[in-house]
This record gives sequence, C-alpha cells and structure tokens, in this order.
Amino acid sequence: MLLGELLERLRGVYVDRLAAAIAASPGATPEPVLRSEDGAVARRGTLSLGLRADLVREAGGADETVSVLSTALARFEPLRFEWNGVPIEIRPFFWDALLLTLVGIPTAVPFDALCAWYEHWFAADGATAHDGAVAHVVHFMSDPVATSDGCELELDLGSAPVEAFEELLDAATSLGPLRLTLSARRSPP
Repeated sequence: MLLGELLERLRGVYVDRLAAAIAASPGATPEPVLRSEDGAVARRGTLSLGLRADLVREAGGADETVSVLSTALARFEPLRFEWNGVPIEIRPFFWDALLLTLVGIPTAVPFDALCAWYEHWFAADGATAHDGAVAHVVHFMSDPVATSDGCELELDLGSAPVEAFEELLDAATSLGPLRLTLSARRSPP
C-alpha cells in the first residue's frame, strides 16, 4: 500500500464518523473554534495554540460539546522511509489521536515551524475548504513533552486533508530531529 492510500484510509475512518455525527445533529456547529468571552480564539499552553471541538449542539438550553473518536485502529506493518533526509517510522495511529515523537529535539527548541503549520491548518479565521460536512482543519496540538531521547506532541488532525499530514512532516523535519515516529496516542475502545 502506498503512503497516500494509507493516509486517506486512516483519515476516512475518522472523517466518516465526524460527518455522520454532523448529519445526525441538524443545527449543530461542526468543528467550531473555541473562543474566550470576548470572542478571541481561546489559546492555551506554552505554544499558545487554539483548539477546535468536534461538534457543538444545543441540549436542554445549553451548548453541549460532542467528541467524535475513531473506534478502530487500522492494522499495518510500520512504514519506514526518509522525508527531507530524516528517517520516519509510521506505526498504526488514529487520525484524531496521533503521537508525534521527535528524537533528538529537546522541548527548549523553538517550535515555530510546527506552530506555523498548526495555525495554517487550524484556520481560525474560517478560511477553509469547507465541503458542507467537514471543514478540512486540524483540531488540536499539545505542547511538547520531554522524553528520554527528545520530545513528543499529541495531535488531533481533525478533518484536515492528507496534504496537511505531508506538510506536518515538512514542518517536523525542519526542526532537525534525528528521526520521527508517528503512532497512536491512545488505545482503541
């Protein structure tokens, strides 16, 4: 299986569930940017990144945030290749629950390239290729957490297209890691 085909399959598992949840909730707001009381993007963490919910719907006179999770972890043999001269290993992962491990990168380095990637695909201004069901945006990226040999970040790629994943590899490899691993950040239900 080619990398692009695999990524489309992994994305499809999550996006199909998200689209079904949206269709089952008429009037709900799909993939909203979480905002502070003054309407600004609510930012958190040391990287000061925004966050999107999967779906917000009205329930009993109040807004209810609905989380949509992939339920089946695709099984495949780990893929190993180089991207921009950096060894990459892709293990089974959820599109909405990805762990990015950067070997040889301490948490003290500037993560500007990853933040710029995130802000582009987060699209807080709403300028996305919305197709009526999903907005083609990422939902979450954590602050880096130190590991024994580098750091790791958790990501929810939301409804972002495969192109966003490829650009994630570009941004992550630009930091100069010794290698990258992409894997699941949670176990299947």
